[in-house]
Amino acid sequence: MSINKHLKKNIKIDALALWNEKSVAHNGYELNRIFRLNVDFANAIERAGFLGRKDLLSKVRQKFSPLKNTYSCQSDEEAISFIAENFSFENKYLLSYWQSERYFEDISDEIRKDFSFPAFTDSENMALSDKIRSTNSVSIHIRRGDYVQLANVKDICSLAYYKNAIRHIKETVKDPVFYVFSNDIAWCEQNLAMEEAVFIDHNKGKDSYKDMQLMSYCKHNIIANSSFSWWGAWLNNNPEKIVLTPDKW
Repeated sequence: MSINKHLKKNIKIDALALWNEKSVAHNGYELNRIFRLNVDFANAIERAGFLGRKDLLSKVRQKFSPLKNTYSCQSDEEAISFIAENFSFENKYLLSYWQSERYFEDISDEIRKDFSFPAFTDSENMALSDKIRSTNSVSIHIRRGDYVQLANVKDICSLAYYKNAIRHIKETVKDPVFYVFSNDIAWCEQNLAMEEAVFIDHNKGKDSYKDMQLMSYCKHNIIANSSFSWWGAWLNNNPEKIVLTPDKW
């Protein structure tokens, strides 16, 4: 949306590239289903124009294509940073996390409006939502599961990080109530035993996004190095919110 506004060009999402390789860890592209967004997707022909195909004829065409060398895969550091050049290209295929508010801070109100969660209809989440809104609630997101299994993820947030963050909240917020969200609740219960903690483990599969929704309703947030909790904290509308983040990512 932000790039569309700056470049006045049609930007399309390559949902296949973003989600097909991660289908085991994630539920696929869900933004349209949850938020009912109107997003354009690249088709196979458009995708091949940038990425090419493996057959010989396609490789020859790609070599002489005006779109050659227009593929840009940004490093982890670049992907969470603001890269001004991403607002000044002509024809390009960009692979990035776009996890910097500077990309869309000028249209943040539009983003919040578009990313409005549907109202809960199940009794469990409705009751939790009421409790979260009526207390000094603090979300804690601990991402393990797929992070533990992926060999290239070496910087899982340590237990010390979470304990330091919890201590800071207790020193700053009056009567905090912690709501713990994770894909490894058993580990959390074993390592974060707190009387004032509620462990959330019922939103699974197609309902997983409801954890992010509950995080966004909390007054304060302790996030992991994960875009899931990053967005949960960003969508938190409390003007006095405290968001504690790890150094990595």
